[in-house]
Amino acid sequence: MKRINLYPILTLSLWLAHLINLYIWLKLDINYLTYDAHRHFLLSLKIFDEYKRFSPDIFFRCIALTQRHPPFVMMITAPFYLIFGRSQDAGVMINSAVFLGILIFATYKIGKNILSPRAGLLAAFILTLYPVVFNQSKVYMLDLPLTAMVALSMYLLIMSDNLRNLKYSSLLLAIVILGVFTKQSFMLFMLGPLFYAIMKNLLYYNKNNKFDFLVKSKKITFSL
Repeated sequence: MKRINLYPILTLSLWLAHLINLYIWLKLDINYLTYDAHRHFLLSLKIFDEYKRFSPDIFFRCIALTQRHPPFVMMITAPFYLIFGRSQDAGVMINSAVFLGILIFATYKIGKNILSPRAGLLAAFILTLYPVVFNQSKVYMLDLPLTAMVALSMYLLIMSDNLRNLKYSSLLLAIVILGVFTKQSFMLFMLGPLFYAIMKNLLYYNKNNKFDFLVKSKKITFSL
């Protein structure tokens, strides 16, 4: 009898448990979003209105609307208002559901590939209980999406084998571009890992080329 792998199910359950907790919190909380959280929410509503006038230049119109901050998070949230309505609770719930899900998935996958599925699940569990992550999931801010995009980028970088795997390198490029449009500080977290991967890749190819050169030289010498 084939053994059922419970770790993906438990990881999904962790995400659902946090969403249930968030839903209960939002129902009990009577406070309104303030400062940047309120501003981001209002921008998502404006982007929702822009979607109603959809045209090929929609992305550039969204950039013009958001100005100080990249538009990716608001652009992800806005379409769901059509289903769940235009409310602060809906904005927070959608934002957290999408990006907390990405963060949990990416953290689990990183731990699984580095050590084991159990390590990945434990890492995801501990991370979601960090006060800053737990609190950011209850407001409409860009920090949780930023963390999620960095974690996803790191997972894809690991899977790309220092950019030698074309499939994962292409996915990494796409996520890095989206990460830049999530928050400006995204590249501050990715410059070091990307630089390391590029340098290690260059050293790998230089070492192989040097080895090939030595092999060819020996063949030529023996042939003479």
